[in-house]
Amino acid sequence: MSVAAILIAAAATTPGFDAPLPLLPFGDDETLAEFHVRQILDAGVRDIEIVLGDDAARIIPLIARDNVEPVPSSTAAGPAAWLRAGAGATLRGAGTALVIDIATPRTAAFLRALLDAHAAAGADVTRPSHAGTPGEPWVTAEPALAALRNARGDAPTLAAAVERCTGVARVAETRDAQALLRIDSLESYESIRAALGG
Repeated sequence: MSVAAILIAAAATTPGFDAPLPLLPFGDDETLAEFHVRQILDAGVRDIEIVLGDDAARIIPLIARDNVEPVPSSTAAGPAAWLRAGAGATLRGAGTALVIDIATPRTAAFLRALLDAHAAAGADVTRPSHAGTPGEPWVTAEPALAALRNARGDAPTLAAAVERCTGVARVAETRDAQALLRIDSLESYESIRAALGG
């Protein structure tokens, strides 16, 4: 079975930023969307479904390549609809899916370790934890991926939407604080960019 990724990049622009998160500069000559795609592919994920909102036309040229499929959605649709669109676009042969928010960049090494922990545990859903605090992203096995294909409701966040669909996740404790990183302000963006993007 192959591993797919669902990268949710459809949310509205975070207050304080002049551009949508996927288009923010992140590494050497790359945007946050390009950073995510490179790290996910380097982690051994075969196919990426990237759910895009109202800025899709500006993002697609940056991420277009083999094994990266843009999935159009609407910024206003919300987390459950984004999950449903992304999960619905995954190939039915994908036995495992990585579900990651554009606001939570992770290195390939971190993602690979999480995928390995998920495979070793044989859980339906795995998420990282650091110092006892649950983090992101999630790794889902086929039963949970099927549930994501039917996501409904008005969950206020991606985390709430995933949890409503899949239930309680197995926690993979890590010493790596990347598990908790989230871009939610200009300060957090600058800090995470310095730590991960170079």
